[in-house]
Amino acid sequence: MRLKDLYRTEIYDESRGPFFSPLVLLAVTFVYTVAVVSFDRYQTFRMLPLAAYPIFIGSFARVSGRDIFRKMLTVLPFVIFIGIWNPFFDTTRTEYLGIMISMGWISFFSLILKFLLIVPATLIMVAATGFDGLCRTAASLGLPDVLVTQFFLLQRYIRLLAEETHNIVRARVFRGGKITVANAGNICGPLLLRCLSRSERIHSALMCRGFGGQLYHKHRRENRISVHDLIFVLTWVLFFSMVRIFDMPVLIGDLIVGCVF
Repeated sequence: MRLKDLYRTEIYDESRGPFFSPLVLLAVTFVYTVAVVSFDRYQTFRMLPLAAYPIFIGSFARVSGRDIFRKMLTVLPFVIFIGIWNPFFDTTRTEYLGIMISMGWISFFSLILKFLLIVPATLIMVAATGFDGLCRTAASLGLPDVLVTQFFLLQRYIRLLAEETHNIVRARVFRGGKITVANAGNICGPLLLRCLSRSERIHSALMCRGFGGQLYHKHRRENRISVHDLIFVLTWVLFFSMVRIFDMPVLIGDLIVGCVF
């Protein structure tokens, strides 16, 4: 992955048009995350029906699957590094899908599946509502203004940090230098100085424009919930509860077998 792709945040800059309120999507995504995490570490196929939620929301909000996949690839190596140790610590053997396999591999697959379910849903929620709308909703729910302002600044200027890093790395490569762990300080030092210089200029520009510590305006419409929003919330919460209580893949498989035979 190219370094400059890391600060591609345009899919989160604004809402995708008429859609459910940010409060509704935030609440449903939170319940969805709790439902996914509540599954045991050795359960895998029972979570598969939950993939219907990110697929539906992504299609309805017209979010690019390519951009979501690119964002996921950035974090996936860290998740694999965390879970790859499970087979070495949990060596209990069991039969799984007709083959003998250690419980550690099952927990590893469960961790990857939870990542593939939760991360796309979260990214699609932010892309569908817009980061600004999500921050305003969080502020209306009682999140401190200082923290909300930090989120606004982080979202708006994280691409500048990545761009400065990209320019420093590219300049070093063009001069024939190789980037290793030994000389990483030669890159972090200039990057820190550039960030401090850029942050001072940004702060001066904000103060000249009358910055008073708040980059957003609260809107009461963020908390307005219509009948369609209530139906949306209740439908998905009922679906999550059914998937969590019942083994939907087994029930569907038994139903198909009963209809065929």
